[in-house]
Amino acid sequence: MHVQALARKVTSKSQVRCSFGSSKDNHSRSGIDDVNGFVTPPSYGTFVIVQISPDSKLFDALRFLLGDRARAGDFELSLYGKDGSVLQGRPSIVCLPVDTEEVRQIVAVCRQHERPFLARGSGTGLAGGAVPVGDPVIIATAKMNKIIEVDLENRIAWVEPGVLNLDLTKELTPLGFHFAPDPSSQQVCSIGGNVANNSGGPHCLAYGVTSAHVAAIEVVLPDGSVTVLGDLSADPPGYDLKKLGVVHQIH
Repeated sequence: MHVQALARKVTSKSQVRCSFGSSKDNHSRSGIDDVNGFVTPPSYGTFVIVQISPDSKLFDALRFLLGDRARAGDFELSLYGKDGSVLQGRPSIVCLPVDTEEVRQIVAVCRQHERPFLARGSGTGLAGGAVPVGDPVIIATAKMNKIIEVDLENRIAWVEPGVLNLDLTKELTPLGFHFAPDPSSQQVCSIGGNVANNSGGPHCLAYGVTSAHVAAIEVVLPDGSVTVLGDLSADPPGYDLKKLGVVHQIH
Protein backbone atom coordinates (compact mmCIF):
# COMPACT_ATOMS: atom_id res chain seq x y z
CA MET A 1 0.00 0.00 0.00
CA HIS A 2 1.28 3.46 -0.81
CA VAL A 3 2.41 5.57 2.13
CA GLN A 4 0.98 6.65 2.08
CA ALA A 5 1.64 2.80 2.19
CA LEU A 6 1.75 -0.84 1.22
CA ALA A 7 0.28 -3.66 3.23
CA ARG A 8 -0.28 -7.33 3.21
CA LYS A 9 -3.44 -9.27 4.14
CA VAL A 10 -4.36 -12.80 4.83
CA THR A 11 -7.50 -14.15 5.35
CA SER A 12 -13.97 -21.26 10.62
CA LYS A 13 -18.05 -24.00 11.15
CA SER A 14 -19.71 -25.71 14.03
CA GLN A 15 -18.88 -28.96 15.65
CA VAL A 16 -20.75 -30.54 18.54
CA ARG A 17 -18.88 -32.92 20.77
CA CYS A 18 -20.69 -35.55 22.81
CA SER A 19 -19.43 -37.01 26.06
CA PHE A 20 -20.06 -40.60 27.05
CA GLY A 21 -22.30 -41.43 29.95
CA SER A 22 -24.15 -38.97 32.16
CA SER A 23 -24.20 -37.45 35.61
CA LYS A 24 -26.54 -40.32 36.63
CA ASP A 25 -24.54 -43.11 35.08
CA ASN A 26 -25.96 -46.17 36.89
CA HIS A 27 -25.61 -48.83 34.24
CA SER A 28 -22.78 -50.88 32.77
CA ARG A 29 -20.85 -49.30 29.92
CA SER A 30 -18.21 -51.98 29.49
CA GLY A 31 -16.39 -51.51 26.22
CA ILE A 32 -18.78 -48.82 25.02
CA ASP A 33 -16.44 -45.90 25.73
CA ASP A 34 -14.36 -46.95 22.75
CA VAL A 35 -17.29 -46.62 20.37
CA ASN A 36 -17.64 -43.21 18.75
CA GLY A 37 -21.11 -41.75 18.58
CA PHE A 38 -22.70 -43.38 21.63
CA VAL A 39 -23.98 -41.39 24.56
CA THR A 40 -26.16 -42.23 27.52
CA PRO A 41 -28.87 -39.62 28.10
CA PRO A 42 -29.22 -38.61 31.77
CA SER A 43 -32.79 -39.89 32.15
CA TYR A 44 -32.57 -43.18 30.31
CA GLY A 45 -30.90 -46.50 30.78
CA THR A 46 -30.45 -47.21 27.08
CA PHE A 47 -27.76 -46.13 24.64
CA VAL A 48 -28.66 -43.81 21.79
CA ILE A 49 -26.68 -43.50 18.57
CA VAL A 50 -25.81 -39.86 17.92
CA GLN A 51 -24.91 -38.56 14.46
CA ILE A 52 -21.20 -37.75 14.22
CA SER A 53 -20.54 -34.33 12.71
CA PRO A 54 -19.50 -34.54 9.06
CA ASP A 55 -16.96 -31.84 9.92
CA SER A 56 -15.04 -34.01 12.37
CA LYS A 57 -12.47 -35.10 9.77
CA LEU A 58 -12.09 -31.56 8.50
CA PHE A 59 -11.63 -30.26 12.05
CA ASP A 60 -9.11 -33.00 12.85
CA ALA A 61 -7.09 -32.07 9.76
CA LEU A 62 -7.09 -28.37 10.63
CA ARG A 63 -6.36 -29.11 14.30
CA PHE A 64 -3.36 -31.19 13.22
CA LEU A 65 -2.15 -28.25 11.17
CA LEU A 66 -2.85 -25.38 13.58
CA GLY A 67 -3.22 -26.92 17.03
CA ASP A 68 -5.51 -24.87 19.28
CA ARG A 69 -5.64 -22.13 16.63
CA ALA A 70 -8.34 -24.22 14.93
CA ARG A 71 -11.51 -23.61 16.94
CA ALA A 72 -15.03 -24.99 16.82
CA GLY A 73 -16.47 -23.95 20.18
CA ASP A 74 -19.84 -22.26 20.45
CA PHE A 75 -18.26 -18.98 21.58
CA GLU A 76 -15.93 -18.73 18.58
CA LEU A 77 -18.57 -19.83 16.09
CA SER A 78 -21.03 -17.27 17.42
CA LEU A 79 -18.46 -14.49 17.53
CA TYR A 80 -17.21 -15.10 13.99
CA GLY A 81 -20.75 -15.47 12.67
CA LYS A 82 -21.25 -11.69 12.83
CA ASP A 83 -19.63 -8.50 11.69
CA GLY A 84 -20.60 -4.84 12.11
CA SER A 85 -23.81 -5.31 10.12
CA VAL A 86 -27.16 -6.64 11.36
CA LEU A 87 -26.60 -9.90 9.47
CA GLN A 88 -25.60 -13.16 11.12
CA GLY A 89 -24.41 -16.57 9.93
CA ARG A 90 -22.65 -19.61 11.29
CA PRO A 91 -19.19 -20.83 10.29
CA SER A 92 -18.10 -24.43 10.71
CA ILE A 93 -14.57 -23.86 12.00
CA VAL A 94 -12.46 -20.80 12.81
CA CYS A 95 -8.78 -20.85 11.83
CA LEU A 96 -6.17 -18.38 13.05
CA PRO A 97 -3.08 -18.70 10.82
CA VAL A 98 0.13 -16.81 11.50
CA ASP A 99 1.70 -16.76 8.04
CA THR A 100 1.11 -17.31 4.33
CA GLU A 101 2.14 -20.97 4.39
CA GLU A 102 -0.50 -21.78 6.99
CA VAL A 103 -3.13 -19.99 4.93
CA ARG A 104 -2.08 -22.00 1.89
CA GLN A 105 -2.37 -25.25 3.85
CA ILE A 106 -5.80 -24.29 5.23
CA VAL A 107 -7.07 -23.58 1.71
CA ALA A 108 -5.63 -26.91 0.53
CA VAL A 109 -7.42 -28.79 3.35
CA CYS A 110 -10.71 -27.01 2.59
CA ARG A 111 -10.34 -27.90 -1.06
CA GLN A 112 -9.66 -31.54 -0.18
CA HIS A 113 -12.82 -31.67 1.95
CA GLU A 114 -14.85 -29.61 -0.55
CA ARG A 115 -15.54 -26.98 2.07
CA PRO A 116 -15.90 -23.24 1.28
CA PHE A 117 -13.67 -20.79 3.12
CA LEU A 118 -13.98 -17.11 3.97
CA ALA A 119 -11.24 -14.63 4.85
CA ARG A 120 -11.97 -12.27 7.74
CA GLY A 121 -10.26 -9.22 9.20
CA SER A 122 -11.52 -7.46 12.32
CA GLY A 123 -15.20 -7.86 11.41
CA THR A 124 -16.02 -4.15 11.64
CA GLY A 125 -17.54 -3.86 8.15
CA LEU A 126 -21.15 -2.74 7.79
CA ALA A 127 -21.81 -4.45 4.46
CA GLY A 128 -21.97 -8.05 5.77
CA GLY A 129 -18.94 -9.14 3.79
CA ALA A 130 -17.50 -11.13 6.70
CA VAL A 131 -20.79 -12.90 7.55
CA PRO A 132 -20.39 -16.64 6.77
CA VAL A 133 -22.79 -18.30 4.35
CA GLY A 134 -22.81 -22.05 3.61
CA ASP A 135 -20.93 -23.30 6.71
CA PRO A 136 -17.51 -22.06 5.58
CA VAL A 137 -14.17 -22.31 7.31
CA ILE A 138 -13.24 -18.84 8.54
CA ILE A 139 -9.64 -17.83 7.89
CA ALA A 140 -9.17 -15.02 10.41
CA THR A 141 -6.11 -12.88 9.86
CA ALA A 142 -5.86 -11.27 13.33
CA LYS A 143 -2.58 -13.02 14.15
CA MET A 144 -0.95 -11.91 10.89
CA ASN A 145 -0.24 -8.47 12.28
CA LYS A 146 3.37 -7.64 11.42
CA ILE A 147 4.64 -4.57 9.60
CA ILE A 148 7.28 -6.31 7.50
CA GLU A 149 9.13 -3.37 5.99
CA VAL A 150 8.83 0.36 5.37
CA ASP A 151 10.50 1.58 2.18
CA LEU A 152 10.62 5.37 2.48
CA GLU A 153 12.32 5.89 -0.87
CA ASN A 154 9.42 4.27 -2.72
CA ARG A 155 6.83 5.32 -0.09
CA ILE A 156 5.82 1.69 0.31
CA ALA A 157 5.03 -0.32 3.43
CA TRP A 158 4.89 -4.14 3.35
CA VAL A 159 2.40 -5.32 5.94
CA GLU A 160 0.43 -8.42 6.86
CA PRO A 161 -3.37 -8.22 6.55
CA GLY A 162 -4.06 -8.26 10.29
CA VAL A 163 -2.20 -4.99 10.92
CA LEU A 164 -4.63 -2.41 12.31
CA ASN A 165 -5.21 0.66 10.18
CA LEU A 166 -4.26 3.19 12.87
CA ASP A 167 -1.21 1.15 13.95
CA LEU A 168 0.23 1.55 10.46
CA THR A 169 -0.18 5.32 10.57
CA LYS A 170 1.33 5.45 14.08
CA GLU A 171 4.34 3.55 12.74
CA LEU A 172 4.69 5.95 9.81
CA THR A 173 4.00 9.30 11.54
CA PRO A 174 7.48 9.71 13.10
CA LEU A 175 8.88 9.18 9.60
CA GLY A 176 6.73 11.95 8.14
CA PHE A 177 4.21 9.71 6.37
CA HIS A 178 0.72 8.36 6.93
CA PHE A 179 -1.67 5.79 5.49
CA ALA A 180 -4.43 7.86 3.89
CA PRO A 181 -7.54 5.61 4.08
CA ASP A 182 -9.03 6.39 7.51
CA PRO A 183 -12.43 4.73 8.09
CA SER A 184 -14.22 5.60 11.33
CA SER A 185 -13.24 2.19 12.72
CA GLN A 186 -9.54 2.76 12.06
CA GLN A 187 -8.58 1.99 15.68
CA VAL A 188 -9.76 -1.61 15.28
CA CYS A 189 -10.19 -2.34 11.56
CA SER A 190 -7.43 -4.23 9.72
CA ILE A 191 -5.58 -3.35 6.54
CA GLY A 192 -6.73 -6.63 4.99
CA GLY A 193 -10.34 -5.76 5.71
CA ASN A 194 -9.80 -2.29 4.27
CA VAL A 195 -8.55 -3.86 1.07
CA ALA A 196 -11.45 -6.34 0.91
CA ASN A 197 -14.04 -3.57 1.35
CA ASN A 198 -12.16 -0.82 -0.47
CA SER A 199 -12.63 1.31 2.63
CA GLY A 200 -12.74 5.08 2.60
CA GLY A 201 -12.74 7.89 5.14
CA PRO A 202 -12.39 11.70 5.26
CA HIS A 203 -8.85 11.67 3.84
CA CYS A 204 -10.08 9.71 0.82
CA LEU A 205 -11.78 12.84 -0.52
CA ALA A 206 -8.28 14.09 -1.27
CA TYR A 207 -6.26 10.89 -1.67
CA GLY A 208 -8.71 8.27 -2.93
CA VAL A 209 -10.08 5.05 -1.38
CA THR A 210 -8.03 2.04 -0.34
CA SER A 211 -7.67 0.52 -3.81
CA ALA A 212 -5.73 3.62 -4.89
CA HIS A 213 -3.11 2.87 -2.23
CA VAL A 214 -2.45 -0.82 -2.92
CA ALA A 215 0.59 -1.40 -5.09
CA ALA A 216 0.69 -5.20 -4.87
CA ILE A 217 -0.70 -8.10 -2.87
CA GLU A 218 0.43 -11.62 -2.17
CA VAL A 219 -2.54 -13.95 -2.43
CA VAL A 220 -3.47 -17.58 -1.96
CA LEU A 221 -5.60 -18.64 -4.89
CA PRO A 222 -8.57 -21.04 -4.54
CA ASP A 223 -6.39 -23.95 -5.72
CA GLY A 224 -3.93 -23.30 -2.86
CA SER A 225 -1.19 -21.72 -4.96
CA VAL A 226 0.51 -18.48 -3.90
CA THR A 227 1.21 -15.59 -6.25
CA VAL A 228 1.85 -11.85 -6.22
CA LEU A 229 -0.50 -9.51 -8.08
CA GLY A 230 0.74 -6.05 -9.02
CA ASP A 231 4.15 -4.43 -8.62
CA LEU A 232 5.71 -1.13 -7.63
CA SER A 233 5.37 0.58 -11.00
CA ALA A 234 2.99 3.53 -11.19
CA ASP A 235 0.87 2.07 -13.99
CA PRO A 236 1.58 -1.65 -14.50
CA PRO A 237 0.40 -3.20 -17.79
CA GLY A 238 -2.44 -5.74 -18.06
CA TYR A 239 -5.55 -6.32 -15.99
CA ASP A 240 -5.79 -5.13 -12.40
CA LEU A 241 -6.10 -8.47 -10.60
CA LYS A 242 -5.26 -7.21 -7.11
CA LYS A 243 -8.90 -7.39 -6.05
CA LEU A 244 -9.04 -11.19 -6.44
CA GLY A 245 -7.90 -14.01 -4.12
CA VAL A 246 -7.28 -14.61 -0.42
CA VAL A 247 -4.75 -11.94 0.47
CA HIS A 248 -1.72 -12.63 2.63
CA GLN A 249 0.36 -9.55 2.20
CA ILE A 250 -0.29 -6.08 0.93
CA HIS A 251 2.23 -3.63 -0.42
